[in-house]
Amino acid sequence: MEALHLPPEDLVAVRPTQYRAVLNRILETFTVYGAQGQERLWLWEGFKGEHFALPLDEPGGWHWLSRLVPPDEQVWLLAEDWDGQKLEGNYWLFRGRVGAIGAVLRELFAFEYYIVAKDFQWLLCETHHNMLIGVGTHITERLKAAAKLSPSSSDS
Repeated sequence: MEALHLPPEDLVAVRPTQYRAVLNRILETFTVYGAQGQERLWLWEGFKGEHFALPLDEPGGWHWLSRLVPPDEQVWLLAEDWDGQKLEGNYWLFRGRVGAIGAVLRELFAFEYYIVAKDFQWLLCETHHNMLIGVGTHITERLKAAAKLSPSSSDS
């Protein structure tokens, strides 16, 4: 965060005492797996409810964030533990501002992540298949509208 000149409070790891409750709420709200999804890879294979998938030309779903969510909006970030460092579960969980999350994602090698509204009304995911998936009416409508304005992600 320091290298990106972002205040540390703009992206904070969720405390261990809150981790399970927040993660379970995300899993229960957006997936058919529920709490049993903590160890799963590819949560997007089990999304439930209204969703919309936008194919991307290459990894870089973060390009779309500013068109979909205000940069100061507080959200949850669920990041896949791609190298197996977690002792429990398969995801790292953070709370932060969308603008800071976009800045961090821009610096990382492509991996699967999920951005979730603080009130659990919507979820946005980028998969390893270069798909940007929105779940929930609010984000699917915004994603569809943004896709109409920019037919190719390489234009973003």
